[in-house]
Amino acid sequence: MSRVKKQYPVKVVSAIMGSGKTTGIFNLMAEEYSKTNKKFFYVSLFNSEVGDGNKKIKGRIHEDLSFMDFKMPVNRGEGKKENIKDLMKKGYNIATTHASFKSFDKEAVQLMVDGNYTLIIDEALDCIAQYREWTREEISPLIESSWMSVDDAGRLYWAKEGLKKGNKYEEIMKLCDTESLYVYKDEILIWEYPPLLLKSLEDVYILTYLFEGSIMSSWMEKNDIEWKWLPENVLGLKPEEEIKTQVRENLTILKSNNLTKLRAEEKKGENQFSVGWYKRNCVKDGVRDKDKSIVPPTESMERITKIMESCVNRSKVPSKAIFWTTFGDYKKALAGKGFTQTPRDGLPPFLAYNTKATNEYRDHSLCMYGVNVFKSMTEINYLASRGIDFDMDQYSLSEMVQFLFRSTLRQNLPTKVLVLSGRMEEILEEWLYEGGV
Repeated sequence: MSRVKKQYPVKVVSAIMGSGKTTGIFNLMAEEYSKTNKKFFYVSLFNSEVGDGNKKIKGRIHEDLSFMDFKMPVNRGEGKKENIKDLMKKGYNIATTHASFKSFDKEAVQLMVDGNYTLIIDEALDCIAQYREWTREEISPLIESSWMSVDDAGRLYWAKEGLKKGNKYEEIMKLCDTESLYVYKDEILIWEYPPLLLKSLEDVYILTYLFEGSIMSSWMEKNDIEWKWLPENVLGLKPEEEIKTQVRENLTILKSNNLTKLRAEEKKGENQFSVGWYKRNCVKDGVRDKDKSIVPPTESMERITKIMESCVNRSKVPSKAIFWTTFGDYKKALAGKGFTQTPRDGLPPFLAYNTKATNEYRDHSLCMYGVNVFKSMTEINYLASRGIDFDMDQYSLSEMVQFLFRSTLRQNLPTKVLVLSGRMEEILEEWLYEGGV
């Protein structure tokens, strides 16, 4: 007898950091498993949550839900996907990373559906990206020879049969088989996570914050995947306004006269401190001139470093309490006095701007945020061509708030932040004092 399909199989838990999302979903899993022996497939960005089967490192889920015997897939030479299939055939609860989960093929999807798994996705997936392993020029001969075809939506299909396993086209054949490769503007290849799984399962939970600013939200809209909000009280979460009130009381946004002067020089449409702005105004780490000498910092770089050095001096916090970020290509050149060296018994002061879910910096009370975050315009324009609007400010806010919550904010303690970008500072202040963007 076929199961009755629920109207909204996908339930989104969009709750601020510190609200107890993970604890809440662990409690839900434990309760359902105890009552009905329900099977779960848990996906997280980080090995700290789901462990690493190859290194035999357990994650939080194995510690907190030990009685559910979550298995960690192992890579035995063909990637973790094949081991995941074996584990699903045996009916185990499984915990793995986003990377492993995104490699699923049709067989893996069907095994999860047949096993009646409940899928838990911790942090929204990046479901759309430019595919760079092959170019449009490289696949054109395959299309012309009818090895591949393109439908009206730009989706690529593989038609050639009889190729042996391990041939050079194997990866692109698999992507075509899962209907996850598209041609955009006749020249760019776009990868999409295949929507079949989320459309087929009866129970899916997505744990995140500011979901509507994620690529996953736009991808679901494009693929007509229905979803609904899961109320805070279902998982026993702390109300968002309660946490934001604490953040308002604890977070001080620092000001700088020199930064104000630098911002005033921003040209229309320039987007200071974005990737493009850094490329035009700064020198990447280690770049050498014709004489093989290191190219010296530009005036803009020297001004940025002095602004941050002044911030460190005025804040009078211990070196162990400072962390900062910029785009990775410029971290060495922009590092200044007080935030270059790793303090004794401390952590490196530089932290990648897209870091999520680490608690290691929870004792750091001064953050210097040096990026103006934008999603790739290739992906945004691709969505727009399909009639989907992407909320860039919500996306930028989500990235920044996630980063700020690596700090003492996690412990409801005073925290100072210097935000270099005027746009990012405005987005943050609107979120704090006006209820959102």
